[in-house]
Amino acid sequence: MSEKTGTVTRTLLAGAGAESDYGLSSGPEFSLDTFYSKNGMLYDALKKFYASGPGYERRFLFGVKSPLFKKYLANFAKAIADEGCPNELLSGDPYGSFIKAAAEEVSRKLEAADTDNTGELRNLAKHLKSIDGKELKEKKKDVFKLLVVSKKTSTESQLIRGLYSKSLQKVANANIHYGYLEQYYSALVDPKKDKATNSRQWTLINFYWSCYFAIVEPLLKTLGGSEEDALPKELKTKEDYFEVLDNLPELTRSLWALKFLDKREQGDEEELHYYEALTGVFDYVMTTNYTPLILQLFPENGEGDSARESNVIRLSGSLAQFERRDTLIVDSLDQSLTGWKADRSLYFPFLMSQSPVKPMINTAQLRQYARALDALDKTDELVVLGYSFTKNDEHVVTIVREWLSGEGDRGPRTLVYLAYARESTLERKRDELEKCLRLDLDNLPNGNKVKVLAVVNAKSDAITELHNKHDGPIDWDELVYADRASQ
Repeated sequence: MSEKTGTVTRTLLAGAGAESDYGLSSGPEFSLDTFYSKNGMLYDALKKFYASGPGYERRFLFGVKSPLFKKYLANFAKAIADEGCPNELLSGDPYGSFIKAAAEEVSRKLEAADTDNTGELRNLAKHLKSIDGKELKEKKKDVFKLLVVSKKTSTESQLIRGLYSKSLQKVANANIHYGYLEQYYSALVDPKKDKATNSRQWTLINFYWSCYFAIVEPLLKTLGGSEEDALPKELKTKEDYFEVLDNLPELTRSLWALKFLDKREQGDEEELHYYEALTGVFDYVMTTNYTPLILQLFPENGEGDSARESNVIRLSGSLAQFERRDTLIVDSLDQSLTGWKADRSLYFPFLMSQSPVKPMINTAQLRQYARALDALDKTDELVVLGYSFTKNDEHVVTIVREWLSGEGDRGPRTLVYLAYARESTLERKRDELEKCLRLDLDNLPNGNKVKVLAVVNAKSDAITELHNKHDGPIDWDELVYADRASQ
């Protein structure tokens, strides 16, 4: 029985969607910023950061000749067609198809004159048309530059990303990178002293840093720019990236003190966020998110931020955790770490990012999953917020599936799935959930049940019900009926 509620033990599983209202990237956007963005400025900064250690290498996940890039282009060409590009522009050559479609789209933008970047668009259109007749090999290089080189180092890349934002999201949603990252894990687990293995290890480390900065960058907008923190507000140069890298312990402690929440622009505080609305509601909290934002779920009790962090079950690592290349031991920077300056060339971010298979290779991970299993054994209601059960997290899907198939100590178990959707699409969301969990949700054992509810913001009915009745049971059937009746 829950000490807090007295009747129901309630656990939260929070995913990236629970923090999207803070401006953090998730889903397709996160894939684009990590798997499909090559950031030269970050690599320059990392070379300086790792200067005291083994030779750093500017390695990216794939190149022009990679089968993944060709697959990426093929999907991109299809997505362009789906967005309304004339079919006659598409051919069996995805590189040529992309260039033709891009030139066509730029021309339409110029005709519409709905942008301030008409000069840059004209230059881009001229460039695209000039390479239309080049050999395939040269086309590949141009297209790779336009699509994969980070938007921060290429005006053309920024324009292309804006022109084809919907198409890019469709490509990222296609998850064509499934299984790609896993091939590099062996270089981390078995770091042989040969050049090929060393290069593969740097490829993986660079990827983890791209994940780190994809999450940190939005937070810097409110945290950086002050003399107190000595951090940049924006990452525009390699010096800005290095400034962050050179002050990681200080940045981490500022993040975990939630200072950036105190520096939000005037008016931002009027918007109610999910975590603020759900403070004190849950007995256990599990998350695949990397930020300290989830600490808001726990009321301040004077014991400090580290005490609040100890309440969080981190299923995918965090911005405060860094792994050593030599021992694979994970250390935390939210507290002072002795010897960080001397040993920092050995560290890289501990973030279990988007890949179907995760390497479970240290006790830090194992302890978190042991805590998760223990919490679920005691849970009557599991509330899922901002999390999609996908192939990227099969390990999480498995433990939830087994919990939902098991027998509770105090009666039936309930999974409450809060979907960011309209009421009219809830049946489809339920079907998707059933497929992901590989369960017949209408015929679960032991009287267990699943409720799928719509949420659009922190003031939605389901969030309000959790906030108002967190000291006791909730009649989810009545809430579903009330929501549908109001449509």
